Amino acid sequence: MATRVSVVIPVYNGQHTIAEAIESVYGQTRQPDEVLVVNDGSTDGTAQLVRSRFPTVRLIEQPQSGPASARNTGIEAATGDWIAFLDADDVWLAPKLELQLAAAAAAAEAVMVGSGWAAPGSQPAQPAGRAALLLDFRQILLGYFLGPSGVIAERRALVAAGGFRPDREGVEDRDLWCRLAQRGQVLFYPQALWLYRRTPASFSRVRRRGFEAGRRLMAEMRPYVRERFGDRTWQTVLAAVALRYRSYFHQDGDEAGVAACTEMLAEVAPGARRQATLRLVLPYLTARARHRLTHRDGFWFEPLPPVSAFGPANPGGG
Repeated sequence: MATRVSVVIPVYNGQHTIAEAIESVYGQTRQPDEVLVVNDGSTDGTAQLVRSRFPTVRLIEQPQSGPASARNTGIEAATGDWIAFLDADDVWLAPKLELQLAAAAAAAEAVMVGSGWAAPGSQPAQPAGRAALLLDFRQILLGYFLGPSGVIAERRALVAAGGFRPDREGVEDRDLWCRLAQRGQVLFYPQALWLYRRTPASFSRVRRRGFEAGRRLMAEMRPYVRERFGDRTWQTVLAAVALRYRSYFHQDGDEAGVAACTEMLAEVAPGARRQATLRLVLPYLTARARHRLTHRDGFWFEPLPPVSAFGPANPGGG
């Protein structure tokens, strides 16, 4: 029996971008079996636009509850074996679904396939013929690079994992990816297969909530990480997350946020903090800066941290 794929697009007041998003879905080299738009209480003309221009789309209406809830509504209503997520202001490149579904079919234990992204207006190289990578749990927990619009996931695994948790706003995607990774393999195409409209205001709006939700996620994942890799690995990832958010808060001028990150870093052993700085954070920032200097066409580069940067696993140890 052929694999069915459903596309779930949550939207709130997205009348200016939703059409381009849907058109990119219907422009795929592998067409989806159904497209669901979950209208999360929009007050603009989003619903009317979808009904008039895309009659084959299943439009689901709900009171405004946030993107996590809207995605869950889509998962529940979908009939596909695999769910592909797309935010209403993002765009897929033509081979995305075809490449990701092929990767999933080739890996019997795969429950999720992510992909890299670029900024609108850039011309990323087509990734035809490039193999997907098997991600390590520690890379997923660090969570720099796996945006929802780049992800397809097995519906059965999504349901079993409990879907997106609305109380984890800011990290609800990384939270779910971690739970999926405990159920099967997570693959990743580092090449750009979708275009992401970065809006700094949207980041700063949820930054503090994301930081607090991230702290809860790290605490929840500590027993699993400690058992598989050792407590030193957990501390290293915790330090990298704290350092990352501290740089964000510093840019925002949020002194309370900087202080909270400094307090979080105080929980980490000096060696783990040093490892996070030298092997995760500085290489990440350096790679990003180097890419900006050599690619002036708007291509956005989100480097994947190598597994070696986390150090050797020491299960059950410190």
